[in-house]
Amino acid sequence: LENSQIKHSLTKQLAWATTTSIGCGVQKCSNFFFVVCHYQPRGNVVNSVVYQTGEPCSMCPSGTRCVTPLCVS
Repeated sequence: LENSQIKHSLTKQLAWATTTSIGCGVQKCSNFFFVVCHYQPRGNVVNSVVYQTGEPCSMCPSGTRCVTPLCVS
């Protein structure tokens, strides 16, 4: 999706270190795409970190596996 009209403040939400689930929907309306994502738990919290340092997948929870290198269920 490419749209040069998107404002920075509307695009700063992303998956943070504590994010465990993401669900997104996309809808095209005329010549625009609207994307809405729900993060659980939410990110962009003051004084929280986007990334945790360490070896990729070294802290994957039980019951998950390492894929490119992210923990997935």
